[in-house]
Amino acid sequence: MRLFIVYLLVYLTFISYPMLASAQSLEDQQRANGTLNSESSSEPPGSQGSSRPLSLQDPPTRQSLQDAQNARNSAPSAMPTSNANESQIPDINTASPELKRMKLIESNSRAFVSTSMGTGRMYGSGIGGDRNLRWQNFELRFGREINPAVLFPDNIFPADGKLRIDFVYYHEGEGTSVQPNGRVVPEHRDGPAVQIVISRPVGDRLSLELGVGPYLGFNTTRDLGGVDYDYTRLGLLVTGALLANIEQFSPGLSLRFSVNQVIMPGGHPASLPGAAHSSTVFMIGLSQQIGAETANKWDSQFADSTPIWVGAGVGNTKTNQGGTSSSQNLDLEVMFYNRKGPWAGSLEFIHEGNDGSLVDRQGVAAQAWFFQYLTSKLEAGIGAGPYFANNKYSSGPEVDGLVSFRADYLLSSNWKVGVDISRILTLHRSAGARKVGTDRDMARLFIMYKYK
Repeated sequence: MRLFIVYLLVYLTFISYPMLASAQSLEDQQRANGTLNSESSSEPPGSQGSSRPLSLQDPPTRQSLQDAQNARNSAPSAMPTSNANESQIPDINTASPELKRMKLIESNSRAFVSTSMGTGRMYGSGIGGDRNLRWQNFELRFGREINPAVLFPDNIFPADGKLRIDFVYYHEGEGTSVQPNGRVVPEHRDGPAVQIVISRPVGDRLSLELGVGPYLGFNTTRDLGGVDYDYTRLGLLVTGALLANIEQFSPGLSLRFSVNQVIMPGGHPASLPGAAHSSTVFMIGLSQQIGAETANKWDSQFADSTPIWVGAGVGNTKTNQGGTSSSQNLDLEVMFYNRKGPWAGSLEFIHEGNDGSLVDRQGVAAQAWFFQYLTSKLEAGIGAGPYFANNKYSSGPEVDGLVSFRADYLLSSNWKVGVDISRILTLHRSAGARKVGTDRDMARLFIMYKYK
């Protein structure tokens, strides 16, 4: 599985992305929609009572709409008007619920992707032996700018700041812990995270970022009997980063220096000693800012349809337990994209394969997805949902979880290929006579056809 992730990191790192498209003013957009009469006023909205004009580069907020309305009300009364052609600046007090609510993802928002590697230390109760992670840490993240007015009042969020939601795959690496019997056992953890990120410039070529959000850590260790054991804990991932602009090599490209702090509360399951470990890691990598025209490709691609893609995938599956063999998997999938993106849903039949001792499982999964275009042909996505399956080594059906990261490349308007890295979360703890988890990692290559 790690080889697939490394290939994906290298591929995403060295792709060049299109420049941010030229911005169109809000007044032009309103005139194109027939809501603004160019002859009704000689002054643009925001020219009076406002410190700056409204534009798509500066998404409208409640305060900016109020300033524009005040400017209109203070205009000379002799200005010619008519009931049919009167200039209509949106009234935030009488506006429709859609206008008051404001979109979470604006049409001028940009996207973001980055890859980083690093090293650090793990700590916590019972952690001993080798605490160093020795450059085993890496992360892949992609995200989208969101409208800060949805979450923050205008007078709190910084005027020059940007708000973003990031989806992260984080691999912490492997350290060790010492059990009461003196046995030194590995602690190997990775998993997905979602962060809210605030970004601000601190000069012409530098910017700072602070991100925080939940982190679902999948830890593989051993119990007191020396048997591999896999368990899941929900913690917190806090990230601070400094970005240095190197656009002379590629538009939107930056060096990214970051610190990741994992805070993992709680302890091991009852059969294991000590507490779940935390870690601090220093990382360096590359990041890419993606222009609004590419980030919002959904609007033009799916304007007149609700596409349905069908396809199949094959790959490798590994059970996170010792004494098991890797196996080949098969996946049949139907993907339903939202007409206005970036959301999608999928139904899958999954045959995981037989590891020879613990898992020979197959079933049906349903996932909800968020997708983001990284170039005009490459998109990345994260999905999660329930997985209804049956394991021949267990008794009765299972209800498990499925978490997936995915990258798809469009070959044409009707064909695309993709790579998918998924984690099966077993919400039970038995397999035959052995009371152990049967979580598995799947790496798959897909080919998809646009059915509709």
